[in-house]
Amino acid sequence: MRNPIVLMAFVFLVGIPALTQTGETVKTQDGLLVATLPSGWMQTKGKSYLMVQNADNNAYAMLGADDRRDYYGLNLEKYSFDRTYQILKDLTFISVSGPKRLTISGNQAIQYELNGVSGALKVSYIITSIEAPNTFQSVVTWTTSSYLEKVRKELEMIPQLVKEGSIK
Repeated sequence: MRNPIVLMAFVFLVGIPALTQTGETVKTQDGLLVATLPSGWMQTKGKSYLMVQNADNNAYAMLGADDRRDYYGLNLEKYSFDRTYQILKDLTFISVSGPKRLTISGNQAIQYELNGVSGALKVSYIITSIEAPNTFQSVVTWTTSSYLEKVRKELEMIPQLVKEGSIK
């Protein structure tokens, strides 16, 4: 049986020509988000998101940023709830841990851990939302439940590597 997470990551990667090498600093095409990838991770570029993976460790992440000027009355709590709900609504047999308040690069952040079933696959997500001066940032990391403890530190490290890019 094929690994659905690998297939899901493959769908994101297919047709996106810009692959970068690991260990370098990368940014979205619109410049709203910048991240330094840890060794073993590769990235594809989107306009306002990055998809990264460490397929050897069955670990994946999607990093995104939204320009705060595009929103009225949105705060970190609402943004975090919305991003978390987008994943939560597609899971069954769910357990939720959080919200956990963090400070990342001097910015307030909220983190949730979700464990559940997607289709028949047991998955674990660590979802971190960051309120930067000009953007809201979303860092969604995931793996299969059997890999979570092996890659937990790596998944928790990814949000620490994200910083705000430039606003045009």
